[in-house]
Amino acid sequence: MLTRAFSGFVARVQQDLPLWAQPELTQIIMSACDPDYRMRGDPAARQRTGNSVGIEAYVSRFDRLSKRAAVESRR
Repeated sequence: MLTRAFSGFVARVQQDLPLWAQPELTQIIMSACDPDYRMRGDPAARQRTGNSVGIEAYVSRFDRLSKRAAVESRR
C-alpha cells in the first residue's frame, strides 16, 4: 500500500518536472526515497561498495543536471 502511494506521488511530481530532466530526476526520487529501506539508495553504489546510500553518485548526478539546466535555460 505504501509503495503504491509513493509511486502515485512520484507520478504526480514527474508531471511538474522539465521534460529533459524527467527520466533522471524520477529515477533519483524513486531510488533515494524508496519506502523499502532495503531498496533505498543508488543501485550501482550498492553493487560496487555494498553501501546503499551512495551519496557520491547522487552528488555527481545533481551536478550533471545543474549543468544541463544552465544549458537548457539559454534555449
